[in-house]
Amino acid sequence: MNTFTDPRDNNSYKVVKINNLLWFTENLRYEGIEHHFPNRDSENVEKYGCLYTWENAIKACPEGWRLPTKDEYSALIVTSDFKMNKSSVIRDISWDSGSNTSGFSALPAGERDCSGDFDGFGSSTYFWSFTPKNADNAYLLLVCPSYAYVYSDYFDNAFSVRCVKGI
Repeated sequence: MNTFTDPRDNNSYKVVKINNLLWFTENLRYEGIEHHFPNRDSENVEKYGCLYTWENAIKACPEGWRLPTKDEYSALIVTSDFKMNKSSVIRDISWDSGSNTSGFSALPAGERDCSGDFDGFGSSTYFWSFTPKNADNAYLLLVCPSYAYVYSDYFDNAFSVRCVKGI
């Protein structure tokens, strides 16, 4: 597996090729921009990365990398032979027996909602996309043990970031 080292902080990330894109297989851990710790615990950053509002997420990826689009998440699900009620192919094998056959390696980092409450740690994960839906929302990928899909949520919520770049 290939790796990329972020020159801003020397964090190293595993990357995988899916659909003519290189994808981080780990959540972004960059702390040089406003962020939140999963489940309010800085000890979770190494494994689960940081959580970012959409405004910060679109600025968080290293130079040459970016947030995936809504369509790229949709293609990831289709390419991974995804079934609407089965997200195993994009979950890490350590998370409720995920198969991770895509190599995406999702882990349940949860979320921080716009009121400041944390939820879903250990049971779900959310990944921002670059694609806004309207003046208040952007699209994201939600992954739970039994399903995954693309939907939209408020810019002020804080979710994980996966970076991509074209090959």
